[in-house]
Amino acid sequence: MISHPYLHELFKACLLYDAEEVIGKLHFHFPSWKLARYWAVKSSHQEFRILRSPWVADDEPKARKGDVLWILRKRKHGRSYETSILHEIKTGDFDVNEVFYKYRDYRTPFGNVGGITYLWIWGWDEILNTQQPDKIVKHKIRYGRVRLLPLEIIFPIVKRRMEEIGFHLIER
Repeated sequence: MISHPYLHELFKACLLYDAEEVIGKLHFHFPSWKLARYWAVKSSHQEFRILRSPWVADDEPKARKGDVLWILRKRKHGRSYETSILHEIKTGDFDVNEVFYKYRDYRTPFGNVGGITYLWIWGWDEILNTQQPDKIVKHKIRYGRVRLLPLEIIFPIVKRRMEEIGFHLIER
C-alpha cells in the first residue's frame, strides 16, 4: 500500500483523462455492472463543486469539491439518459462512513450524492477490507449507490502513463 498526496493526484488524473479505459477495466472486473456495460462517459470534471442541499444546517459548508465527477450517457429506445458518478480517492487510511456522511447532503446537477448521483470511493484493497459501514451506508452499498473500489484495478493505467512520460515506478 502506498499513501502519498502525489499518488492521489495521479489517480485523479487517471479517472479524469482515462475515463473510458477505467470503464473498460471495471467492465472486465465487474461484468454484471450496468453502469460499466451500458453507459458511456460523456464528460469528466476535476474538483467538481457540489452544492449543499437547502435543508441542511447552516454549520455545514455551502459547497464541497469531489475529486472527479463523471457525467454518463446512454441511449435507450431513441431517448438519451444521463447520470453522474462522484469519485472520492483515498490513498491512505479512511472510514467509509465519514466519507459518505461528508457528501450525503450535497448534490450535483443530477441529484443527491449517494442517491441519484453515485458515490464511488477508491482505496487500496487492504484498507477496503477493513471497512465497517454502518446500517445506512451498508444499504447504499447493497443497492449500488455507494461503491468501494480497489485502486489496484486502475494502478496499471497510472503506472503505464508514468512510464510514457519517462518515470518508472519501482515496486519493492
